[in-house]
Amino acid sequence: MPAMSDGERSDTGSLPSAQIVVPCADLDAALVYCTDELGLRLDMIMPADAPRVAVVSGGGVALRLVAGERPAATPLLLRLAKSSLPRGQAP
Repeated sequence: MPAMSDGERSDTGSLPSAQIVVPCADLDAALVYCTDELGLRLDMIMPADAPRVAVVSGGGVALRLVAGERPAATPLLLRLAKSSLPRGQAP
């Protein structure tokens, strides 16, 4: 089994964390929404010179934003308790 990169390791350093893949047409807009509006933390972005993938997390959820992918046919709805959001307030 190939070794995982640091960006793929969980907080424990041993097992990968679960991530929900979210296709997005505009990665920059998705990042602004996730960080500024939802208060999620940017954990990883790659490649650095022309980002195509970013991982954001908070409230017990990790989202893997993938640029240029076709949006899923079924919308993704995450219901989080107000207290579980990083800023402690509903979006």
